Amino acid sequence: MHRNFPVLLSQGIFYTVAVQLTSAMAVIPFIAAELDAPAIVVALLVPIYTIGTLFGNVFIAQILRWTSSVVVLLFGNVFFQAALIVLNALAVEFLPDNVSPYPLLITSAFIGVAAGFSRVIVSLSTAALLPPDRQGSLLIQQAGYGAVMVTLVSAYSAGFLSDESPGIDNAELLWVGAAAMIVSAICCMGLRPIRDVMPTERMRMGEAMVAGARLLRSAGWLRRYLAAQVAFTAITLGSVFYGIYSSESLGPDNGALDVILTFVGLGLLAGIWIWSYVRKRFDVRGMLVCSALIGTSAAVLTLVLIAFRPIPLVWTFGLAMMLTAIASQAVFPASHVWVEREVTDDERVVVLSFTQIVVSVASIGIALVFGLIARHGLEVWPIAIMLALNVIAVIAAAGARVRQREEI
Repeated sequence: MHRNFPVLLSQGIFYTVAVQLTSAMAVIPFIAAELDAPAIVVALLVPIYTIGTLFGNVFIAQILRWTSSVVVLLFGNVFFQAALIVLNALAVEFLPDNVSPYPLLITSAFIGVAAGFSRVIVSLSTAALLPPDRQGSLLIQQAGYGAVMVTLVSAYSAGFLSDESPGIDNAELLWVGAAAMIVSAICCMGLRPIRDVMPTERMRMGEAMVAGARLLRSAGWLRRYLAAQVAFTAITLGSVFYGIYSSESLGPDNGALDVILTFVGLGLLAGIWIWSYVRKRFDVRGMLVCSALIGTSAAVLTLVLIAFRPIPLVWTFGLAMMLTAIASQAVFPASHVWVEREVTDDERVVVLSFTQIVVSVASIGIALVFGLIARHGLEVWPIAIMLALNVIAVIAAAGARVRQREEI
């Protein structure tokens, strides 16, 4: 149906706003660090979120056995995340500062579970609701136009739009995110599938893992895809590192979250043009290579700016978060298109579940390391580690061989 694109675009825009304003990967660790939570609590937030993501990927095969409607799956997952964001907002607003970081650990785990569901559900829903030639464009536009709203909210809070702006505190920012997620859930009700992409055989998780391992041995493209996904955790988790690193460097109660989010919004906004151009000109492999290069540039720029201090630190970290947002924005659309060019409808859930479980296991360790080393604010060596990991991502992207559009 033609109306699916604008409805799905609207749903994705509000979803992007909610995720960016309440991110368990960047915003929640920043808030916890600003509340002067113990170092181990801040360091554990993202690994716990990632463990939740792992469980989400493990149990998604079971969830798919409950319903045959991708719209019901999408609505349920979005509504579940809205409820969790409300709980986070309540904790930050009403609990004492020395207590509120601890409930965030629990909700981060469940938000991770929902994120694990999302990777498969979004792929299924876009395949069921849109023709293949519009799917990649949708994902980029959702992130980009959502960035416009994120930028406006953050810029208003930071006082960039009005000197009379009272600013938006951490709890209020979470409430705005919760409202956006609820609107996203409401948008789901207007969607109507155009084809059935649910697997004909509903596998249990153990069966899906065995099938995934079998496919991994026989399919060279899947091995390359999985290697690239693991390497690109340095890109997708970059916001975790820079978020904690900036909060530690700026000190507790620094009030810089809205400024940082403004830069993130500007990065996502710039990503609309950048990734639309790169996708059309250089296709999937070009998107991955450019993404890794931009992530590398973020690390190099941060090293230089910290060494010479030509601008305020908050602007330095804002630029790093902006470049990281641009880089990570390309990873999911590129990965989605890569998979869609290779899999059949019956293989889709197996491939996505299997690869995301492997990536989640790798991400748990990487996220814990990022959380720990980022606590050493203003020291150079953590940035150097990020630079090395981003260079590995460049190498992995350069070695990727993705089927071209004309081969399909």
